[in-house]
Amino acid sequence: MSVTNQHISIAKNVATEDGLDFAFLRAKGIEYIESMAGNLWTDYNAHDPGISMLEVLCYALTDLGMRIELPIENLLASPEKGKALSGQFYKAETVFPTIAVTADDYRKLFIDIKGVKNCWLRKEEQQTVYVNFKDDSLSYDANSVS
Repeated sequence: MSVTNQHISIAKNVATEDGLDFAFLRAKGIEYIESMAGNLWTDYNAHDPGISMLEVLCYALTDLGMRIELPIENLLASPEKGKALSGQFYKAETVFPTIAVTADDYRKLFIDIKGVKNCWLRKEEQQTVYVNFKDDSLSYDANSVS
């Protein structure tokens, strides 16, 4: 007896009313906007910048929800065979492109300089700096300025 091929289709109604349902999150977001904004916000159409931002947030939440449910192997695996796992992650200096902001940050920068073994930063006690425009110089002595 022959086996009949069953056609598999995607259901039209996929609403789950949870964090993975874009339409549910968008509707809930609009409910919150309506309750909090009152009469100030009256345009809930897709062209409104606030609704566009809400839709981006809903997309991000559904994407994160989908990724959380995936096995870790699927998230870390590369589609290319033999590709190193280490090349799939951003380096710290790319993710956190910041400048030194504290004394310890500057200390670490100075210690990284070849030949510098240790470094301590301290606040200079002298507060007033005088400018000598004739000689194009700086001085802590008020008498040296002419």
